[in-house]
Amino acid sequence: MQKQYKHLFLLTILYLFIARTNAQELSLAGAIDGKHTVHMFLDIKSNKAEALYFYDRIGMPIYLEGGIGTGKFAIGNAAEQFSGMIHDKSVTGTWMDKRKKFTLPFALKPAESSFASLSGNFKCEAVRRGVEDTASAALSMSVNSGQVTRFEIESVVMPAAHTCNPDHSKLKQSTKGNRIFFESTADAEQRCPMSLRRAGDYVLVKNEGGGCLCGARASIPDVLLNLKTGLCNIAQ
Repeated sequence: MQKQYKHLFLLTILYLFIARTNAQELSLAGAIDGKHTVHMFLDIKSNKAEALYFYDRIGMPIYLEGGIGTGKFAIGNAAEQFSGMIHDKSVTGTWMDKRKKFTLPFALKPAESSFASLSGNFKCEAVRRGVEDTASAALSMSVNSGQVTRFEIESVVMPAAHTCNPDHSKLKQSTKGNRIFFESTADAEQRCPMSLRRAGDYVLVKNEGGGCLCGARASIPDVLLNLKTGLCNIAQ
């Protein structure tokens, strides 16, 4: 019996080690068919993969999810799918339009993901349309050599005009890898775990875990900021 428990314990440790070593957070840049430039945030944990990608000319983030095994992966949604191989933090494969039934090759390489060289004041207002209610998010942020000195975001959902404005007056941040984490409050007992992540000239402001709801309708969305143009969009 002791040998069985010891064997089970060793298998558990091995599984956790493999899952941990398989975990990756990649910031990628490249193109579909060699001409449609895109960026992607790809997260891999064990045999699951999640991503948010966008065309540079549009800047509208799109969510993808799927699985991975032995270096191969497939992620997508109802309209499209990326499938291929991951090698040395680069990704190559085939993009497929599920509705029109055609495919194109794609290739993505690591993009600049560090905040160390980033400084400036950034302000924008993002809008999301095409859903039941129109949502907007006003974002204001100051960064000094990779340290966030000011961060404010306000989300409004129409037509009821529910407002969510977390209190960042006491800004608390920590860094893990190339991601900056925040925690603030929207209501007395409402935690707002958020993070910043970079891919080249873009910064993703992410509502971690879907938290930070304000009342029944308003929440802080994921927002993509273009550092060069100052424009931003709410993820779809």
